[in-house]
Parts: sequence; structure tokens; C-alpha cells
Amino acid sequence: MLIAPKFRYMLYDVDWVIIDEVHELSDNKRGAHLSLSLERLQYFAGNFTRIGLSATQAPVIEIAKWLVGFDDDGNPRQCDIVQVLGIKRLDLKVICPIDDLRCKEKASQEMYEILKKLVRKHRTTIIFTNTRAGAEAVAYKLKKVLGKRWESKIGVHHSSLGREVRLDVENSLKNGKLRAVVTSTSLELGIDIGYVDLVVQIGSPKSVIKGLQRIGRSGHAIHRVSKGIFIALDEDDLIELLVLTRCAYKGKLDRISIPKNCLDILAQHLVAMSIEKKWNVDEAYAVIRRSYNYHDLPYEDFIAILNYLAGKHVDLEYQKVYRKLWLDEKERIFGKKRKSRMIFYLNQGAIPDEANYRVILRKNRRSVWIGSVSEPFAERLIVGDVFVLAGGKYKVQNIKADTIIVTEAREENPTVPSWVGEQLPRSFDLSIEVGKFQEKIERLLKKSRIDDIEKMLIEEFGADEKIVRNIIRYFADQLEILGAIPTHRKIVIETWVDDYDRHHIIFHARYGRRTCDALSRFFAYVSSKVYSCNVGIGVTDDGFDLVFPRWV
Repeated sequence: MLIAPKFRYMLYDVDWVIIDEVHELSDNKRGAHLSLSLERLQYFAGNFTRIGLSATQAPVIEIAKWLVGFDDDGNPRQCDIVQVLGIKRLDLKVICPIDDLRCKEKASQEMYEILKKLVRKHRTTIIFTNTRAGAEAVAYKLKKVLGKRWESKIGVHHSSLGREVRLDVENSLKNGKLRAVVTSTSLELGIDIGYVDLVVQIGSPKSVIKGLQRIGRSGHAIHRVSKGIFIALDEDDLIELLVLTRCAYKGKLDRISIPKNCLDILAQHLVAMSIEKKWNVDEAYAVIRRSYNYHDLPYEDFIAILNYLAGKHVDLEYQKVYRKLWLDEKERIFGKKRKSRMIFYLNQGAIPDEANYRVILRKNRRSVWIGSVSEPFAERLIVGDVFVLAGGKYKVQNIKADTIIVTEAREENPTVPSWVGEQLPRSFDLSIEVGKFQEKIERLLKKSRIDDIEKMLIEEFGADEKIVRNIIRYFADQLEILGAIPTHRKIVIETWVDDYDRHHIIFHARYGRRTCDALSRFFAYVSSKVYSCNVGIGVTDDGFDLVFPRWV
């Protein structure tokens, strides 16, 4: 909108900009994109009031600084923080489906029996999974468990469904027509429905903030209680959920990390600014530095990005990377090239593109967009295959270009689609709390104080007998096999050789996927230089695996 003159003029008299769920933007590149957009808007329109809203944000002061940015003297702009101290009433419970979570198939079967009872008992239930594939699988199996009479009362909602399909589910939910909706993250924010009296989370939501946002969909009124049930399907989930619910009751929220100096986002905005007008280099740098995300941007980096966009590097044209703007180094001004506007429109944004296939339902001579599936999944399909989408079963009739034509199917055992990049990383703060919990367990186990562990789990974490048995057995086995339990202050390392004669070094590090990913890349890089070999990497929230040739 800022590079289109007609739209920009409409914004010249803006008085307020309101950002809802501000915590969801401030900790990622979309937030950096928005922050620069606000500074560019203020440059043209003058001062306006910025308002950020969120029920779950930490640290509040840093988020406030991100919202308002800096003045030309380098000081944070004035911001009034209104923090409501009243604590929302919560009713949280962690459920362990069976006595021994090592029996995965039995745990899954029992989970659906639990879901069936909960859905029947409550007026409207929202069931959260962490992936779109999980939402489709749970909805399909839940319908089978509940029976045909319930099929029209169970909905599915996620970001890969068509707009009409999503709106239909949302309206049915608001009108009280649905008894349950299974979703991944798309109903986490912004949907306020009074009929919802229970939220079920399958597995760990990976952060306290996400857990509270999801549970907050139930009892969504000032004086009502938000009721949430967490179902653990393995021991690691069980540990996370116990720690997470305790943090939720104590109001200990995960601190967000605001990204700084994202050069890819900066490049997009410099191209956009060149379309607006001819800019003096130093004036543009001053506008950029008003953003919290770029306040510490080195001048050398700013100039380097301008030079890159202006094609100043000798080898860029050889690699068919052409300049996006012109830069006059003598006059210290830059502006747009002839095709800058089209380049910007085709490449701007902070959300990665996905290669997806549209799924079109042919019914009664009408074509309805059901949703989209990932390219790798679509490439494995052939005519006659049956898969689940939006809670329904569809048979492939034709595949052409990026479109899959389907009809409704009656066949059983359909395939569940998969999508790329669905895993949620566990927050660093929750990971540290998990490490502290495991340190307590290890200390008590080494002193054979089993009774004290049981007492702590029951009194401090609200655990029942099933949870206590699973936790004690899990850590006792670890201590017996490894001789140590990983904590927030201790990494435990083990090695093994697989069937392909590859040497694995496993680092049990309870720091979350992001930290483990960084550590794994560092160790892999150094190891590859020392041993002159390729090093494979596998990463989870609880550690990482380095894979070497056997001779290393």
C-alpha cells in the first residue's frame, strides 16, 4: 500500500494503528517487516498513535520498544504500558492415557476413547494438534469412533483448507452447530466463541504462551474459567506438559526474542522505498534506524545492501542477478529502476512460498476449492487414490498442472496428507524449565528417594498414579542405561553404530530445537574440517545426532 500513491494518500491522516496479538509478530521477520512499514508510514503521514494488544506477552518492555521504535536522537519513543494484573482463572489437567507410554499403539487407541467421552460430555470442544496432518488424522479417526451420526458435528480447520471451507467451519462453530473442531494453529488466535467450554491439546504446544492462547479459546469471557486438558502420548510430552501447566498457573511466560538486522527484509524495503521517491542515502538510513529491529544496524551493512541491490558486485550479472535500483555514489541518492515495482510485488513478504497443489471437488456440476496439499504428497498420488482433507474422503479423478480433481469417496483407510515444515520448536524458556525439572528428578533418584518424587509430582504438578509411574520408570531407565540424566546445566553424550556401519554421536541437550540446531551445525562444521568427511545431522527439541563414517 505504501508504494501505491493513491493508497498512500489515504493513509496520510491516520491517527491510530492497532496491532492485535502483538507477541505473534514481534518475534519473527513478519514483525521486522511491519516495523519498517510503520516507520515509512510515519515518515510520510507524520506522528500517529500505535497500540499493541496481547494477553500473553513477555518481556513487556521490550515488546513496547519494538512497537513504538526510536526517535532521531536514538531514544525509545514514549510508550504507556497498561498491564492488567488480574489472572485469568484456569482449570488445567494433564492426562496420561495408559500405564505404560512405551506402548504407542495402545496409547493412541486410548486417546480416542478419551476424546470420545470428552466431546460427548461438553457442549463445544476445540481439539488442537501441532500439525495440519495431525488435525486431519484426528478428525477422521474421531468420526469413526463416535459413529456416523456425529460426522456432521465434527469439523476440521487449518491454513491449507480453502477459504469457503474455513469460513463455513467458523460460522458453524459460532452458531453452535458443531460439537468439536480439530485444528492445528489456525484457531489459536482471534476467534472468540462463547459456546466453547473445553479445549483439548494433543501433545505439547511447545510453549507456555501457545498453551495459554489455545486454552483461552474456552471460557472466553472475563468471569469464566478457561478449561483445558492436555493429552500426553509419550514420556517427553508428559514431562513438557507437567512443566508447562505449572508455569501457566504461576504466570511464567516464555520470553520472545526479537530478530535484529534482517538483511533480506531490509533489501525488500529499500526497493520499495526507491519506488516511492528518490532518497538521500543518509536520510533513508535514519528512517530505517527508527525501527527497533534495525536500530543497531551498522552503516557498513546498510551500504553493502544498497550496493548489492544496485548491482555493484562484479559477478552478479554473470549469475543473472540484475540490479533492482540505481545508486549514485557521488550524489548519495538512490531510486527505482524501470522494473522495480514488478520485482517488488513478485518477491516481497516474510512468509516462505510453498509449492502446493489445489484440490478441487467436482460435485453437481460445481467446482469447489477444498484446500491444498504439498507438492511431495501430490507427486505420489495416482488416479483412484483416496485421501482425507477437511475431514472428508476424496478420490483422485485427474491431476493436471498444479490441480487435483477429486470426487467424494466412500472407501475406508484413506491416506492422510503431509505438509512441509510443520514442526513447532519448543521455546528456550520452557526447555530450561524442563531441564530444571529433570535435575530435581535425578538428584532424588540418585538418593533413592522415590517417595519424595511421588510427593513432588502429586503436590506440585497435580500428577495422578499413571503419570507418576511413567515418569519414575522413564528416568530410572535413563539413569540405569546412561548413568546420568540431561538437565539445563548438563549435556549427556552417547554413541552407537547403526546397521549401515555409521557412527552416531547423540547429544542429549534439553535446550529446544533452535539452540540444538545451532549447536549441531557448529559441531558438524568443526568435525567435517578436522576429519575431512561429511557429517550428517538430526535435530530434536531434546538434542541432536551427528552421523560420521565408521572410520572416524
